[in-house]
Amino acid sequence: MPADLIQTKLIIPPSRGQLVQRQRLYEQLNGSADHKLTLMTAPAGFGKSTLLSSWAGQYKQPISWYALDHGDNDPERFLAYLLMALHRIAPELRLTESAAALSKGQDPAALEQLLTFLINEFQRIEEPVSLILDDYHVIQDPHVNHIVTFLLDHAPSTVHLLVASRREPAFATAKLRASGQLLELNEQDLRFTLDEAAQFIHSVMGLPIPAEDIVVLEQRTEGWAAGLQLAALSLDGREDIGDFIAGLRGTNRYILDYLAEEVFSRLPELLQDFLLRISVVDRFNAPLCDALLDDWQGTTWDQLDQLAPGSSALRSDPILEFLDASNLFVFPMDHERQWYRFHQLFADFLKDQLTKRHPQETRGLHQRAARWFSSEGFLTEAIQHALAAGDPDQASVLIEAQVKPMLSRGETRTLTRWIEALPPADISRRPALLFGQVWSYILSDPIRFRTEIQQIVSGFDTALGVTPETVLNKLASPGLAPETIDLLGQYALLLGFLGRDDQPHEVSMAYFEAALDAFAPDDFFTRSFALSGLASTLARQGRLAHAEETFAQAAELAQHTESPYLYLVAKDWEATMQVQQGKLHQAETTFRFVIDQLETMRPKNLPLTAHAYVGLADVLLEWDKLQEALVYVNNGIDRGQRTIDRDALLEGFRTQTRIYHALGDAAAAKRAMAHALGEARRAKMTSCYHEAVALEALLNLSSGDLPAALRWAEARGIREDLAGEGRDSLLMVEQITLARLRMAQGEILQAERILDGMLRALEGSELGRLTLQVRAMLSMVLEARGDREAAQQILARALLQGEPEGFTRSFIDEGPQMAALLRSTAASGRSPEYARELLAAFSDSPAGDGLVEPLSARELDVLRLMSDGLTNAAIARELVVAQSTVKTHINHIYTKLGVTQRTQAIARARELHLLN
Repeated sequence: MPADLIQTKLIIPPSRGQLVQRQRLYEQLNGSADHKLTLMTAPAGFGKSTLLSSWAGQYKQPISWYALDHGDNDPERFLAYLLMALHRIAPELRLTESAAALSKGQDPAALEQLLTFLINEFQRIEEPVSLILDDYHVIQDPHVNHIVTFLLDHAPSTVHLLVASRREPAFATAKLRASGQLLELNEQDLRFTLDEAAQFIHSVMGLPIPAEDIVVLEQRTEGWAAGLQLAALSLDGREDIGDFIAGLRGTNRYILDYLAEEVFSRLPELLQDFLLRISVVDRFNAPLCDALLDDWQGTTWDQLDQLAPGSSALRSDPILEFLDASNLFVFPMDHERQWYRFHQLFADFLKDQLTKRHPQETRGLHQRAARWFSSEGFLTEAIQHALAAGDPDQASVLIEAQVKPMLSRGETRTLTRWIEALPPADISRRPALLFGQVWSYILSDPIRFRTEIQQIVSGFDTALGVTPETVLNKLASPGLAPETIDLLGQYALLLGFLGRDDQPHEVSMAYFEAALDAFAPDDFFTRSFALSGLASTLARQGRLAHAEETFAQAAELAQHTESPYLYLVAKDWEATMQVQQGKLHQAETTFRFVIDQLETMRPKNLPLTAHAYVGLADVLLEWDKLQEALVYVNNGIDRGQRTIDRDALLEGFRTQTRIYHALGDAAAAKRAMAHALGEARRAKMTSCYHEAVALEALLNLSSGDLPAALRWAEARGIREDLAGEGRDSLLMVEQITLARLRMAQGEILQAERILDGMLRALEGSELGRLTLQVRAMLSMVLEARGDREAAQQILARALLQGEPEGFTRSFIDEGPQMAALLRSTAASGRSPEYARELLAAFSDSPAGDGLVEPLSARELDVLRLMSDGLTNAAIARELVVAQSTVKTHINHIYTKLGVTQRTQAIARARELHLLN
């Protein structure tokens, strides 16, 4: 036995201070005695030795340790250490006889005999023992690998090996794997989980890093133990923790030194060059590596045969297999091990080294990568590398081919980033890129990019040789080339969309119809887009059924595109048309279908899709499912904020306001209203802003702030005689608000005049939901005027319309007066079952037992005197006011309590505990 054996190689390393208790891995290692071999393979710094030493310290059965180094590539030396390590935990081994046998083993021919002697010697071990072979990746000698294979094949069941290595060992493991005698742990198992990373940072390193920063740190290091420790060392004493972690790269000083010293510098120079040159790509396979290294200067493929035999014939395949087996921070991306990637920090390190060592070659490598990805159909990566190579011509051609596919997938931000990376002169001479840029701006944030959009649109006059006034005539000209027709069609489509809110509807329709005629039948994306624009214009005209049908056609065409994004946007607006017509059940089905599809899509935050959640919340609110509605509207607002979807945010905050008001949470409703007004201002659209302000006036009325609502009416100059002038959305919203204001003032006849005019304007329209709401309001006005029969008749029509679709809030929101009218209407035999359902909803509603508007202090005084039996004149004398003032107060009380007579007012006041 060699005399220069180092005893410390056989000592289990002591734990260094506090450690992360990795119980999930300890439990796996505790089962190692059930296997002949436990194999732990992972790159440098993944904590293999630390894990084994900490586990050994708490394991109940005997364990011995053998830390290998390059000097152990000697069979005699290896066996000597092996025997000494086992003798420490199994003293029954005859070490002297074993040493004698070992001294005779110099002749390789005697190796089998020696190993047989050892196996027989191992039979003396009576209790289970485990031997850890650490750093086995240093072993290259085939005789040593043969020794381990022989021991695994023949050792008794009492002997267990645990091998830790940076790469797959060369000794045979297939037989053990097949027989279930092999326990394997790899880098995926050894990576720190988020909880373990937090424990390491907080408890071991003692750094007070917020949880959200630890999430980013774990992602950047990919759970690499050494990476976490090196990053923590870099963080010590820093104040800009979040910014530092977000920018963590493999070029960090500590990480750079570790990778350079522990990994990269130990590789053959030839392999170093190989890694540097393929580091320009984020993922790679053998053919791509071949393309990148086709004109590799300074070496030949024949030289690689020294590293991986057969590489000169098979090109990069054996090199990648070697890297994979060596655990050199190279991870397979598929089960077939065709595609690979580097660890993020190792990739950063390699790119930094490439720039320093071969700066002149980087551009050419990116160009070759772009050509290869393009030839294989991976256009996204081809574009990225063309841009990285500073090759705008190649990038422009590639981006042009991706404009429509990317818009159809909703990838507007990436498309914007690519186009903006090109020289402005290259963009301006390529109309397809201009269209891609302007549509990306429109779909992502039209308010923020308002100026850029205007500049691009004005530039089309020069690029296409037409103006908005001449494009339709130009399209009608004979003999145009197909490419020209397509570009002119895209321009008409753009003009139709941008002018929907300002130009006459007929003009928008003409643009959209011309665009549809211009596009090829198989241009499904652009035709679907044009149909959606046409449908939105039909909706603005109040032709909702036709708009619904057209959105459905747009959705059908979109199904032929490569992405469901455009299809789901069209379906969402199809559902919105259903809501406005009052077809709530169809709308719910469509909205839920869209949402179910969106929940499975990646990325989740696609533009224009937040509206589906808000739309479903609106339906649920109408059905008085307030808590579920709140969940969906909050989800929609969150998605809208992430994608800067102004339409979804504006409608979302308005719906949220109504939900909180229905829940009786006035403070939350006020906050939501403030957000709605903020979004309306940011949208810079007058109609949107005035609709939001009208809703705020309604909220003020509901909370008893009559003066604020009056100020709104005075500032807007609203006129009652406009009620029958049309079906414009803003006009309708403001007239409804004015009608409620007049009701609150006790001006019943004025409120009736407004609502009656609105109903005449809505007669025969497809605005079913709005028609129902106006009828419900008008029934309240007629009841307040004392015409109960007319009130019941108009309410009966609203009930017949609302019952099939389950309308609820449109009735509940009218307050206690509606409840009283529902009782009398049901008693007359009109929709009695539905009326009973609504009355039950009144009692279940959080705001159902309260007042639509609270009584003022003076109105409460009048109410108490009324309950004492005083006449109007007596009340006037008691309060020292004019008799006409008392009459006004009494009218307000009747309206707020939902009654028409003194006895009814007193009874209702006692129900609400307003009288002592």
